[in-house]
Amino acid sequence: MFEIGEFMTEAINQFFSTLPHWLHVFCISAIPVIELRGAIPYGILLLGMPVWTVLIFGILGSMLPAPFIIYLGEYLLTKLENSKRGKLAKFAQKIRARSMKKSAQIEKYSYWGLILFIGIPLPGTGVWTGCIIAALLKLNPVKSMLCALAGTTLAGIIVTALVEGGVMLIAN
Repeated sequence: MFEIGEFMTEAINQFFSTLPHWLHVFCISAIPVIELRGAIPYGILLLGMPVWTVLIFGILGSMLPAPFIIYLGEYLLTKLENSKRGKLAKFAQKIRARSMKKSAQIEKYSYWGLILFIGIPLPGTGVWTGCIIAALLKLNPVKSMLCALAGTTLAGIIVTALVEGGVMLIAN
């Protein structure tokens, strides 16, 4: 007999197996923390997709949450922080504190800092964190979106190059 966790895993696997591969990459790229840094290796190495297809859908998926975060992020964090639910309030406070702790580079270099923050694929950086910082610093939303696009494109190129370079090293 299946346990609930095994059943859910199997159901998710069956659901995803019916979707086209580009949609896998798109959806994974929109997930916080993973973003295109995880979706690109997944698409290239596990799904065997063409590099350009993976890169394009990785960038598009990564940008999906950006406008929502930029326009609603600060408002939602404030609402959650002021909620009567202790765990949600603490979670929102933790997100704000972590984001503001990482905001020095963006405050110092403004939009160039935002591009580099999102574009250098390191742990704790990316579209989700960069956009929430842009919202908390009240940066121009349109410029922030363009910076997020430039940054995630840079990150996508770097990750793709690293994956392709690794594949070439292994093949030789």
